[in-house]
Amino acid sequence: MDDGTRHGTAGVQLCTDSFTYTEVLLLKSVLETKFNLIVTIHNKKSRVAGSNRIYYRLYISKSSLADLNKLVREHFHPSMLYKI
Repeated sequence: MDDGTRHGTAGVQLCTDSFTYTEVLLLKSVLETKFNLIVTIHNKKSRVAGSNRIYYRLYISKSSLADLNKLVREHFHPSMLYKI
């Protein structure tokens, strides 16, 4: 049902770890232009020992949470509404 995390009231992070930077940039652009959300890209370094892999996650700003909730609420099963 999810692949992300909510940082308290600070915002939402989408775990786009397996996407390329170009794909994350495209998704960011769509979320901003089509849905008017405030989105940034955060670089993360792998925690696996010996790995230098960098991956990218999308962060949706706290100020966009109400808009995000309106967009996704109708697609959630009632038992999963606590996640939003």
